[in-house]
Amino acid sequence: MGVSGRPSSELPTAITFNGHPSGGDNHSPTAVNDTATVTAGESVLINVLANDSDPDGDVLTLVSVDTPSHGVANVQSGKAYYKPVAGFSGSDAFAYAVNDGRGGKASASIGIQVVKPANRAPVAVNDTATVTVGESVLIDVLANDSDPDGDALTLVSVDTPSHGAANVQSGKAYYKPAAGFSGSDAFAYAINDGKGGKATGQVAVTVTAAVNLPPEVRFTAPADGQIIQQTALAPVAISIQASDADGSVVSTRIRVDGQVFTGLTALWTPSAFATYVIAAEATDDDGAVSAASVSVTIRKTEPAPTGKKRIIAYFPQWDGWKSSNLGVPGAACLTQGSLDPAKYTVLNFSFFGVAKDGSLHSGDFRNKQIDQPGEVQEPAALLYADPYSSYDLALLLGEMEIIEWVSVGSAVETRLKALGYVWDNSARTWENTRRGIGGAYPIVAPKEGGLPGLFDIAKTNGIKVMASIGGWSMCKHFPETAADPVKRARFVEDCGKLIRMGFDGIDLDWEYPGPFEGMNYQGTNADFHNFTSLVRDIRAKIGADKLLSSCFSCDPKKLASFEWSEIDKYLDFFNIMSYDIDGGWSDYAGHCSPLYAASGKLSWDSAFKYLTGTLGLQAAKINMGLGFYGRSVITNGAAALGAPTVKTTRDFYVDGPVLSAADWDNFKDWEGTPYHFFLNARTSGWREQWDDTAKVPYRTQSKYFLSYENERSVAAKAQYVMDQKAGGVIVWDVFGDWDFSNASPAAGSVAGKALKYNNVKTPLIDALNSVFNGMPVNVPPTVTIAAPADNAVIVQDALTAIAIRVAASDSDGTVSSVSIRVDGKNFTGTAASWTPSAYGDYVIEATATDNAGASAVARASVTVKATTQVDPPVATADSVTLKINENVNVSVLANDTGTGIHLLSAEQPSHGQTTVSGNIVNYAPTPNYVGADQFHYTIADSLGRTASAQVTVIVEEQNANQKVFTFGNVTVTFTLGPVWGTNYQITGAVSGAAKGWKMTMNFPSGQKIGSAWGIAEPVSGETNAVRNNSWSQSDGEFTMGVSGQPGGELPKTVSFNGEGGGGDENQLPKVTFTAPADGAVFTRQTLSPIAISIGVSDADGTIVASSIKVDNQVFDGVSADWTPSAFGLFTITATATDNDGGTATAACSVLVRRESGTASLVNGWPDYIAMGAVTLTDESHHVGRPVDAVFKYDGDGGNGDRGSIKYPIFTKKTAEMARSLTGKYGMNVMPVMVVYTAEMSGGTNFEDLWDFDNLTMHFVNLIHTCETLN
Repeated sequence: MGVSGRPSSELPTAITFNGHPSGGDNHSPTAVNDTATVTAGESVLINVLANDSDPDGDVLTLVSVDTPSHGVANVQSGKAYYKPVAGFSGSDAFAYAVNDGRGGKASASIGIQVVKPANRAPVAVNDTATVTVGESVLIDVLANDSDPDGDALTLVSVDTPSHGAANVQSGKAYYKPAAGFSGSDAFAYAINDGKGGKATGQVAVTVTAAVNLPPEVRFTAPADGQIIQQTALAPVAISIQASDADGSVVSTRIRVDGQVFTGLTALWTPSAFATYVIAAEATDDDGAVSAASVSVTIRKTEPAPTGKKRIIAYFPQWDGWKSSNLGVPGAACLTQGSLDPAKYTVLNFSFFGVAKDGSLHSGDFRNKQIDQPGEVQEPAALLYADPYSSYDLALLLGEMEIIEWVSVGSAVETRLKALGYVWDNSARTWENTRRGIGGAYPIVAPKEGGLPGLFDIAKTNGIKVMASIGGWSMCKHFPETAADPVKRARFVEDCGKLIRMGFDGIDLDWEYPGPFEGMNYQGTNADFHNFTSLVRDIRAKIGADKLLSSCFSCDPKKLASFEWSEIDKYLDFFNIMSYDIDGGWSDYAGHCSPLYAASGKLSWDSAFKYLTGTLGLQAAKINMGLGFYGRSVITNGAAALGAPTVKTTRDFYVDGPVLSAADWDNFKDWEGTPYHFFLNARTSGWREQWDDTAKVPYRTQSKYFLSYENERSVAAKAQYVMDQKAGGVIVWDVFGDWDFSNASPAAGSVAGKALKYNNVKTPLIDALNSVFNGMPVNVPPTVTIAAPADNAVIVQDALTAIAIRVAASDSDGTVSSVSIRVDGKNFTGTAASWTPSAYGDYVIEATATDNAGASAVARASVTVKATTQVDPPVATADSVTLKINENVNVSVLANDTGTGIHLLSAEQPSHGQTTVSGNIVNYAPTPNYVGADQFHYTIADSLGRTASAQVTVIVEEQNANQKVFTFGNVTVTFTLGPVWGTNYQITGAVSGAAKGWKMTMNFPSGQKIGSAWGIAEPVSGETNAVRNNSWSQSDGEFTMGVSGQPGGELPKTVSFNGEGGGGDENQLPKVTFTAPADGAVFTRQTLSPIAISIGVSDADGTIVASSIKVDNQVFDGVSADWTPSAFGLFTITATATDNDGGTATAACSVLVRRESGTASLVNGWPDYIAMGAVTLTDESHHVGRPVDAVFKYDGDGGNGDRGSIKYPIFTKKTAEMARSLTGKYGMNVMPVMVVYTAEMSGGTNFEDLWDFDNLTMHFVNLIHTCETLN
């Protein structure tokens, strides 16, 4: 092609076209038939285009293939793919189509010949094997052989090896070398596939020389991890076993603690209390050596206990403050000064407390408000070093020397340095570096030559002193401390400080781990594992040579979840608090610490069997608990084992306000829990009894029940420890049985906080030691006064003989003598005829002595009265209030007076029923009755004279502001609450709910506040639902609907009246005295009229009747002029009745007394009284104590006057005293003269009593309420 007109164009240019000229005709391609051969089971790709062509030179494409008859075909990568169906062989064919891309097409066919495959030979792979001389081996030669056709192979033959024998066994090649041969060998083997395919392989065998097996060695004793407790380092038996499977053991050796022993046993004495690894070796005849080892801990334990049993006594650091009001000579008596260490094996110094950071502190730093919510214990010092404020240092270090300044070069300086003291006079601080004890000045050091402290006493006498941590009031922070690694580490660190201080071990008193309530805290189940961590860490800190123990409850519920197998590794023994089983918290009077009890009840026996039987603890590690104290409770009615108790709120020193039945009447200073020495010195009026099932004593008096221990019960428990092979006992506490009655001061001083007495008796600990040492325990005799009865009132026209009868016995010997003492007279024998010297009060004392010299005393109080002195009985009106459908026991005699009075009968009320039991009237109202009721009762005295009075009963709604409705198993309660905003709050509560019910409230128009509401249907299983709403009314009605509940009643009317006053229920009338005032005293020369007036009203009606009753006289109306029948105390009762029959009563007491100057009317005694001390006379058992009598003086009443007591007297000043004391001790006080015939000298004028509260209190304890005296 040429181009012109374009500069630089290059001509000519060649242009080539390849293809069909545009618009030319297309010719169809030509397809040629093909053939192919394929092996059965395989596939083939056939290039069908290879022999096809296109006349126009177009490129051909395979576009499709047909389906063959005996296989599958498709197009793959421009070729025809074919695969025969499984198992087919022979001829097959299919067609295919091609095109040239320009519309030209052609087709042809492919002939396929499917041929059967030829069998292929298997493949044999050479093998190797190793065998020991003299042994044989089976070689799986087929394991690494294969067949290309997948045919199963068979080992058909093996050749003969050069140095052994071979054959086919169980499809494998068996080979055994010739005897003695070692080295290399080989043999050929042949396999086939069962279809003619064959192959051969070689097995190369290495024959090795024989290998020696090492010996085996193991320990038979001690066990790995074993803790061996020793009081002193002593031999430990070690034994091993050794064997050799292919020869013999030629030598064994044991190595421990730098010592080597040969043989299978050794007796090794450790060099120290520590943890050791014991190694053992065994050598066989081929020189092979094997080794084994165990770890053992040699732990120091307490020395052999007394009688081979432990006696662990808790030593409270606060008892030194106890003084004469608690039955000891004075402060500092209950310290280590009078301790006999030979009677104990361990003393547990009690208690150190736990602070909020885990640190420990002296018990003197205890937060006194720790019983209150939100209170915590702040950290403080381990010991309270101020010698004037704490006994800590005096108890531990001994009688103290108090040093304010240390002069250089002084003897004091030399002595302090020798004791390890350092000090700074300028900073006024000091420390004993050996013990880690110190503080601010003054320096406190053991007094040279003074009484020793616990540390020195223990060291000198071979006993132990442990530091006890916790106690009931100092456990609050135990759970968090044990759980927190940081706090636990602080706790453990302080345990180490206590050990450095001189303590021989740590005792834990965590009360109690687990989901149980402590003082102001609640534990959790996590406590049990945390307790394990705590004792583990303490053991690691203090080492194997120190003691570690813990207290535990005796209740299985509080024992079950401890990790016993773990804590057993760390604790030397378990201290079981098998006391305080019953006490002031109990609903019924029971034993504090019974040895045995009925099934299901707690006791020593039940606790011990649970510990050893169920928990599997070692008996030898268990120390059972003994309480050297009593628990006295107040009962409802006469005291008896199992009698219901009466609980009131008592403000305990440690626990704060607690609802308790503790007996504060007899043991207020002890808060109802007197030590044994105190209760044992106060037996007058108590009846001692023995429970032969529980094996413990108890005492009763009136409404008081006292549980305690005596020598007999302690001996029984000691024998139980021996019989059960228990480890010993713990005692709370060491001072409990210290009897100072015949003791005398020996050394020390109160200022030095350590006072020693000689001849301090310890009867309970002595009984314990006697049994533990195999010595017989003398059981004291028993003695009772059979007649007259205790507190008997004997009325005589003239003084005549009274028969006294005494019963005495001795369970382990004979009664050698019995004596009776009364009224200054002594009698021998079990019977006496006694004529009183005068009318009055007497104490009969009987003493029985057994053949071993032990004595027992019984006392009975009697009053001898002249017939003319005995006032008639006076019954005083009572009133009680109870809730609907409840019943109540009424002690109708509580406010009545008379000699030997008792209940004769009680009439039936209008709206209930009365039942008489002894001197108690049980009142039960008619079911669902609400309102007033009354009944009369009649009493009689010992002379048969009777008196009657009325008891008014008020039966109230359970809650006047509540309405309760029941629908099947659903209970709906509405409560009218306080003002909510400007309206009243209505609370609807549903309990016992089931699915499918719905409750609504429908208020009258204008009364509903807010939108309508109901209580929504609860989910299945919900037990209650509560909703609130406002109501504009404080009274009126609304309706409630209940639907979907079987048995439901629609609608229900809910009514409130007067802020929940009870709908249409009658409101009781009111009655009050306008004159005289309650407690008024009328002093007159003669019996003259007294004006009485009352006020009555009725809020919802009218008064239809009113009356006044006094002195067995009844006056109708609201006023009366009453002339008393005698001088004395009277109760005036006023009654008002409304138009609906509702009755209300009120009562007041008045005292009518003779005016001063009328002495002739009271046996000639002048109007003057005094209180004083009884002189040393034979007539009184109260020698040296405040007199419990108010007596007249022969003189003018001044101090030093001599006087005598003949008759009970009552004077103006006595009345003034009684009236002034009313309310002071929660009492309504009237005086009673408790009089002895005795010569009195000196005294305290009445006016002086205001300055002597202890004398006043002593007087108050002896007067009764509402008793009349002429």
